[in-house]
Amino acid sequence: MKKFLIVGDSLAMVRPKENVLFLDLYATKLARERPELLVVNGGVRANSSKGILTESYFDEYVSALPPDHVVVHLGIVDCTPRIFHPLERLILDLIGRTKIGKKFSQKVIGFRSQRRFSYTKKKSLSLVSLVQFQANLRQFFAMIRSVNPAAEFTFVNIVHPGVKMVERNFGMLDQIEKYNQVLEAEAQATGSKLIDFFSYTKCNPHVVLDDGYHISTEAHMYLYSELRKIL
Repeated sequence: MKKFLIVGDSLAMVRPKENVLFLDLYATKLARERPELLVVNGGVRANSSKGILTESYFDEYVSALPPDHVVVHLGIVDCTPRIFHPLERLILDLIGRTKIGKKFSQKVIGFRSQRRFSYTKKKSLSLVSLVQFQANLRQFFAMIRSVNPAAEFTFVNIVHPGVKMVERNFGMLDQIEKYNQVLEAEAQATGSKLIDFFSYTKCNPHVVLDDGYHISTEAHMYLYSELRKIL
């Protein structure tokens, strides 16, 4: 039995409030159509190229499988501009553990959130830098091959952002295009297929949900159909 791992973030997961349910996910559709495959959805909310390098992710989704084919569907969490430096975020989290501190931290977060565009324009700060993003991916590929040297890869590039995402984050489109260039380069370097999800969502903006980056059931159907061709 071939083992098929989807390495993703919340875009690979359900969104019940937007009526994206388990049967709608491209991972589920693949599993139902190809019962001879073991399809594992390794989507984790807020997942990034840092998250997939953790011991917990490796133990749960890589060494315990190990996969024959890996779909890399990551990047939006890595590249989205942030309004807090990681140290600032840590301090706010610590302050928020008390009743009084929680109110203070919520006010600070609310203040900056309302002015997100100006803060992201003032300073470009991503969770994972472009250079580190590429380094993280290469390290992950090495980890995959440490358990299965014959493993194959398919890449899904980052979604074209919706209006709300662009309006709230300075340089969002440019940022995504840079990270997508890394994904394309790594696909070429590994001799892998790349699903151009960016172009698809650019031509079909209605498949991107109101928050500007999560995806609808129609988008899951598209990914499923593209992966079917590759498999």
